[in-house]
Amino acid sequence: MPSLLSDNFLIILLLIFAPVSGYLIYEALKLKDNNAHLEEDNKHLKDDHDRMVRTDKIKSEFMSIATHQLKSPMAKMKWALQAIMSANLTCITPQQKELLDTAYDTNEKMIRLVSDLMGVKETEESTLGYNFKNSSIEEVIKKTIENFKIPAEQKRVILEFINTSPGLPPLTIDPWKINLALGNLIDNAISYTPEGGKIEIKLESFGNSVRISVKDSGIGIPEAEKGKIFTKFFRADNALKVKQGGTGLGLYIAKNIIKVHGGELWFNSIETKGTTFYFTIPFDASLRAKENIKSFVDEM
Repeated sequence: MPSLLSDNFLIILLLIFAPVSGYLIYEALKLKDNNAHLEEDNKHLKDDHDRMVRTDKIKSEFMSIATHQLKSPMAKMKWALQAIMSANLTCITPQQKELLDTAYDTNEKMIRLVSDLMGVKETEESTLGYNFKNSSIEEVIKKTIENFKIPAEQKRVILEFINTSPGLPPLTIDPWKINLALGNLIDNAISYTPEGGKIEIKLESFGNSVRISVKDSGIGIPEAEKGKIFTKFFRADNALKVKQGGTGLGLYIAKNIIKVHGGELWFNSIETKGTTFYFTIPFDASLRAKENIKSFVDEM
């Protein structure tokens, strides 16, 4: 009798646990199969990543060669056109002078495009080549403004510099890069401000940073397009109507330069009323630069 009960008990246990065991074996086999698929997917992802790295390298090398090869002949063309236009040759008819003016303006746009492409390349390279040094931010701003006096005068636009925090200590920055970032903001402000308008460039202390702003009385940015304004090659619809030859790279370059310096770039704008761009530079910008460059490259 005890043997019969024991046998029955074993049978009951088998009936109870056999499905569970079968299920566990099934799940184990399925897990093994899933792991095999994951390993295969990881291999494909690695191969895709390696291809992207190679493609980016080829793209970078091509852009470097193309921009440098284009810049030199366009500069020579500019000098040649300037020489002809400044000679006051009496044999040149008004129609020919108009053609020369068109050629000069077109060449200038191409030079600007190449410069912008070179700027994009620099901000997208992991070795960015920043040269930090102790610099007077006030002097950097003044020199940048000086570069735009002629185009501002040609358009009868007033450039006004306001320093609300005189005596600021030197900042450890890359002055050329800050000049490039600020120059892009001022250039945009002049381009999109009607004749007789005003552009105000302000420097002020801002906590552990300095803040620079560029305020214009121009066309403003449409509300629906504000989220795209720092996107590479993007230009707002109203900007396209005012200036046909822009590249849509200036703000992208400026934002990346300020980001590497550990600062922020943002704006306030009302369409038809004007736009103010602000950016900050921390006093310890150079100490953060290496980390900021790595962070920027990781996000690319």
